Amino acid sequence: MDRYDGIICVSIISRDTDGAIVRIGNAEKTADILELRLDMMDEISLERMIDACSKPTLITFRTKKEGGAGNPDYGRILHLLRKAESLGSNLIDIEWSLPLEIRSELIRNIRDSKIVLSKHIMHGTPSADELETLMNRMTSSGADIVKIVTKANTIKDNLIIFELLRRAKERDINIISFSMGEKGLLSRVLGRFLGSVITFCSLRWGEESADGQIPAEDMRRIWSLILC
Repeated sequence: MDRYDGIICVSIISRDTDGAIVRIGNAEKTADILELRLDMMDEISLERMIDACSKPTLITFRTKKEGGAGNPDYGRILHLLRKAESLGSNLIDIEWSLPLEIRSELIRNIRDSKIVLSKHIMHGTPSADELETLMNRMTSSGADIVKIVTKANTIKDNLIIFELLRRAKERDINIISFSMGEKGLLSRVLGRFLGSVITFCSLRWGEESADGQIPAEDMRRIWSLILC
């Protein structure tokens, strides 16, 4: 896939499997990848949801510590993520903040799915040097893709993300990086052109899985204007 066309991952938000399947059908018109946010669901049938997807899937259980809705029930997280691999999910998100033994067990045993090792910094954006140190540690842990997300408190925080992307590109590291919040929108829009391998979008307004997401259709429209 041409990098300038962009790879958009649409986050599927639903309380139950039936609702998720409806949204999957709608999202496949604009998505390249579908993220199934298990932490936001009360009733889950991974089999039915993955079977409903004709696009590649990313399975995510985001804990409250990292900005999600899930409780840190590590046995449940292990079960769901290992099951997702067995059902053929293309990508599986593993949180860097999980206890080392849990994180290591998942990375060691997940072989057929690509691992997105993720870290969400919820209250600000550290320096580029600090983020690079974190990126190096995460890369050496066995991730296929490193995901580092911060909170933009000023417009200038976008520049820190752009610098991190530059450093990752120099070393050929597969990275997803952007800043959340209204002030981080530039990093979501422009990150794809600077080396962020996946851009996360919502299906529609009001169904954002993180602060600052915009609908996939709007992101594609913005990109088309940039590339005119």
